[in-house]
Amino acid sequence: MKLIAHRGNYNGKESEKENTIEHIQNCLSLGLDVEIDIRFYDKKLFFGHDFAQENFIADQWEKYKNKLWVHCKDIETALIFNKFSGWNYFMHENDDATITSTNILWCHPRVGPVKGAVLVDVERKFELEGLYGVCSDNLIDLLK
Repeated sequence: MKLIAHRGNYNGKESEKENTIEHIQNCLSLGLDVEIDIRFYDKKLFFGHDFAQENFIADQWEKYKNKLWVHCKDIETALIFNKFSGWNYFMHENDDATITSTNILWCHPRVGPVKGAVLVDVERKFELEGLYGVCSDNLIDLLK
């Protein structure tokens, strides 16, 4: 099962560190996958859920693209990632689920676990059996 650190969180929510390069690199060094929020602002890509944070340069992250789950925060970002080869990205707002560019079902917690899908379960409330992966702020107990 894929363990996906939500915005770089894996040992509890750390709002001030979310979507920062250092936080993401720390997760990658632990062998975790990472869900990152990317947005288009001022003709460039940036990390950031609600606003542009640090600059995102795709070439610098290319070697990690199989470990990153890129949540495109706007249509411009999705269109840019659609031109990249081999990146795993998706876009959604209020949907119960969406399909990633690598054909994985990405599910909102309100639908609960779906066999073969990734469940966003930041508080780790659900049974994980049968999932393709879990995206959570709380993965520390699964790393043991």
